[in-house]
Amino acid sequence: MVNQMRDRLKKRHGFSVAEVGHLQDKSRAIMTVVMVSNDAKNIQSALDSATFQLEQWSEAIIENRSMEIFRPVEDKDDTLGFF
Repeated sequence: MVNQMRDRLKKRHGFSVAEVGHLQDKSRAIMTVVMVSNDAKNIQSALDSATFQLEQWSEAIIENRSMEIFRPVEDKDDTLGFF
């Protein structure tokens, strides 16, 4: 089931997905889902859509979800960096 969820997220939404917890348990997982975009609203919309679709799948229960947005910032050397 976990593999199917991961594959759906990759195929239907273009997310990069990594399992980062409960690796030995095939019935549950902690996943990190990543998407790169220049539009935070686009990312939020894609995440909302993916969450809704996974919740409709009767075998999936999403216990928690969070989103962090990292924006590039200019440093003193005039190169882009991340904070």
